Amino acid sequence: MNPETERIFKVLGKYNAALPDVQMFWDSEQQGKFNIWKFLVSEGFVFSTVQKIEQWIDKAIQNWRNIESRGTVNTHDEYQYDPHWKKHKYGVPVDVIKKRAKIYQALGYYVKQNFQNIEVHVFSKSLSSEYDFRVYMILGQSLDLDWFCIMPTVPDENRLQDSRLLQVNIKTLNFCKLENSNTLQLFDNVNKILTCLDPINIYGYYYDDNGSIYKHQLICTTSDNKIKAIKLGLQASGLLTIDRSISEITKFDEEEVYKVEEIMEKELKNCRRYAISLWNSGYEYYLGQTKTGDWIGFQLLYWSEYNP
Repeated sequence: MNPETERIFKVLGKYNAALPDVQMFWDSEQQGKFNIWKFLVSEGFVFSTVQKIEQWIDKAIQNWRNIESRGTVNTHDEYQYDPHWKKHKYGVPVDVIKKRAKIYQALGYYVKQNFQNIEVHVFSKSLSSEYDFRVYMILGQSLDLDWFCIMPTVPDENRLQDSRLLQVNIKTLNFCKLENSNTLQLFDNVNKILTCLDPINIYGYYYDDNGSIYKHQLICTTSDNKIKAIKLGLQASGLLTIDRSISEITKFDEEEVYKVEEIMEKELKNCRRYAISLWNSGYEYYLGQTKTGDWIGFQLLYWSEYNP
């Protein structure tokens, strides 16, 4: 560890007793230049594959379909999860499910036939965790070598992003405009398919008065840069939020928050909060960059019971 980085790390470490989670460190010399994708991989959020890719595309499509069949209510008076969703009186009608299944099938077929260098990534802290809580992303390239990212919206049950509506981040999607002909054609065709999949209400945590509803839908982002396409997808879906609110380190008491914020603002630059929502778990990283290019900060972890 760089001596200057170590000094700041130890200074912030004095407040670790007030924070029963993890102090973070990114060594730029060992791990390379920081970006959000490399960070998520290093923290164990991502399982990636390019093997048996058609099977993994099918798994992603099935996972997205399954979300529609869960999180629906048994009755209007009893908002609780019932795994026997096919019996739901107020769930998604069977004829609608069958129609949407054909659209999902068309999406999978189109991706297999038209995308190059396809990758499937699964977001979960552990692949041994509940299947329903995994988030699948499909990446692929056009003939113009631009990158596409397709993934579902992700709820923020832990309220890490209170200012975010539980819907697609339209402002982020507006950045996804490229001029290359094959890219434009693929982007338009994918979105025509996605438009046929109207958003479906998914119900969340039922055990108090703060039960939430969010709209499940698929989004597509594109960029000439792979990491940017991924970042746009993560932000548009709601899985990732990046902002400057390091003063909201909620597990510290007020005095500790002030001291930590003061130290980070004085000793570090580019201070950011990275909020990651994974259905029933949420993670906040408060990070800043040292003069030598390393990153230092804290991780906070939140859990809730969520209806998949």
